[in-house]
Amino acid sequence: MLHVKNEYIRKHLLDGNFGLEKEGLRVLADGKISHSVHPFPGDEHIVRDFCENQTEINTSVHSGIDDAVRELEYHQQRICEGLQKLPRREYLWLFSNPPYIENERDIPVAVFSGSSASKTAYREYLSDKYGRYKMTFSGIHVNFSFTEDVLRADFALQGGEDFSAYKDSVYLDLAKKMTSYGWILVAVTAASPLLDSSFVEKGVYGRDVFTGMASVRCSEMGYWNHFTPVLQYGSAAAYADSIKKYVDKGYLTAPSELYYPIRLKPRGENRLDAMRKNGIDHIELRMFDLNPLTESGVEKKDIAFAQLLMIWLAAMDELPFPEKDQVQAVQNFN
Repeated sequence: MLHVKNEYIRKHLLDGNFGLEKEGLRVLADGKISHSVHPFPGDEHIVRDFCENQTEINTSVHSGIDDAVRELEYHQQRICEGLQKLPRREYLWLFSNPPYIENERDIPVAVFSGSSASKTAYREYLSDKYGRYKMTFSGIHVNFSFTEDVLRADFALQGGEDFSAYKDSVYLDLAKKMTSYGWILVAVTAASPLLDSSFVEKGVYGRDVFTGMASVRCSEMGYWNHFTPVLQYGSAAAYADSIKKYVDKGYLTAPSELYYPIRLKPRGENRLDAMRKNGIDHIELRMFDLNPLTESGVEKKDIAFAQLLMIWLAAMDELPFPEKDQVQAVQNFN
């Protein structure tokens, strides 16, 4: 746990590194999903997610929430300006839940070529396994890490000889606690209670369907695997191996198919072998709905609340997290 009573650590607790990812569907003026080709080829900050018409913004890493959201807003504005200039004007859908969907052909799988062609094959696999409707849900991912200075100051207080192992232990412990308490973030940021009727009854559209859930995307109808994974938090290698186990058993075709609300990531390319070799760099929170009342899709205060929650959890005593508790924690998100 973090020594938050230490003067230096307390002074710098609110320092941190933030990176944001935002998904959003492109639609036409009548609200129907666009079928045009991704209009931002070669842009490292504006890419595609599952389908060709689902843009994803990836910001750089920033040392403050304000700067991260400011960059997100900048790319959002670039997208809107670009869509306005298309032969048939398009817009970004504001909500996490999709608009009217005619059928699965209305959700064209993103097409990649050359050395990236495997990305299309992977999306086709997901389409066959989960159906395309589920893949139209969009949201915000918040990536966070403590500053190196804070972690090194805490490491000095903890004692020990291996800073990398200590750093891994901080994020592994935080991931356990965030999996257990992360439902709080869903409770305070959920913004997708209504579905178009076409999502639940094919061909019937234009009617609002209230499922009784504040966030359909985070509910049992949203992004979940067909099993509840049990992960190991003893070390970065054990964590990576526990994910690889589900790939080896055929439950997942790749680690990226693990639809879990909390992820730990290494620096650079997100690969399990990189995590084993280089350790854990940051934590990713994947449960935020798009906020349709904001320009960027997320409010700064919601990210700040998430940061405070993580600091509070990091300062708590270590949390035992047996298999039954892991299963219950995941169910609490629903």
